[in-house]
Amino acid sequence: MKNLIFLCIATCIFILSVIVLNEAPIINGLLGKGTHDSNGETSSDGWYDKDCDSYNDNYKINKKLSLEEITRNQEEQEEYIKFLKEGRNKCYRNKAMAGLEYAAFNTNVIFGLTCAILGLLRYYGNNLGKSISLIGIVTGIIGFVLTFVYVIYSGIIFTQDVANKNYDSEANTYTNALIKIDSEGAYLKWDDSKGGYVCIFYDKNNKDSVYLKYSDYGNKYLNYNKDIYFRQESNNYKYLEVNDISITSGCSKDATAKGLWEACKTYDEGQPFLPFHDKKKAEIFDDSNKKLGECDKLYYTFNTSSKARKNLYNQWLTTIILGIFISILDIGLSILGFLLLFDSMSKYN
Repeated sequence: MKNLIFLCIATCIFILSVIVLNEAPIINGLLGKGTHDSNGETSSDGWYDKDCDSYNDNYKINKKLSLEEITRNQEEQEEYIKFLKEGRNKCYRNKAMAGLEYAAFNTNVIFGLTCAILGLLRYYGNNLGKSISLIGIVTGIIGFVLTFVYVIYSGIIFTQDVANKNYDSEANTYTNALIKIDSEGAYLKWDDSKGGYVCIFYDKNNKDSVYLKYSDYGNKYLNYNKDIYFRQESNNYKYLEVNDISITSGCSKDATAKGLWEACKTYDEGQPFLPFHDKKKAEIFDDSNKKLGECDKLYYTFNTSSKARKNLYNQWLTTIILGIFISILDIGLSILGFLLLFDSMSKYN
């Protein structure tokens, strides 16, 4: 019975690892890959291309500077040093995840297939002695460590890191970050107590709170959505752009990610989103200029015909979930190896 369980576990590790190799975001080029021009020059850096030492050196140098040597004030310098440290740590995490993704799942494919073949031979009566037990123990431990550490790094980046946040060594910018939206596509909401629109996701203790994480990519309003892409034809007037202060056609309002948290801080502290304050001047009108209602929320519309973000979200989440299952199976393989080793030793005693 133990031989059969060992065979089944090894086979499952092999099959799930093959599936992951076809889903993993970095291996399949959905994440972390740089792009190159036709002449071979780099047009955008990937995770492997980033030199984390540059962040680390810049961080150390700026940390040692005296107040007389910096062009910023002390508060700005402390914020800049914090930004450099965050960029350095993110760079190291990205590289660790990228390397572990290849190492963990390729290793599990090889180990799973090897143990499945050995388990099959033993199940049909080939006496391999202690060798299969020892191989099961070693491969299970190695596979578990690699896969579990990958799942940790991948999970942190997936749920905590701002997607595409630009860690510029010259300035702490958010130029590549995207604005976080709720399940309806909104980023601002009306607040009666403040008499205006305020940021839905603003957290005064977290500057990243108003920006998208990779785990937000499953939101249907970040990908192709008929309600937005054909909003005029579908009479989804609330997703039309706000035209001016007094005469509006919808509740969609453009914004820039850079400086958004600072703007949200201003709204929260008593100066709500301008020019829409004191009353809901953002309203919905149809084609005949008939008023349909007021805007309880203001929307940031990702008007795209692509589902690239949804595909990345699905494949990344699948990889993390299957990685957890593979880690559990690796533990099981190691335990079965110990049990088979104990049985083999008992036979010879």
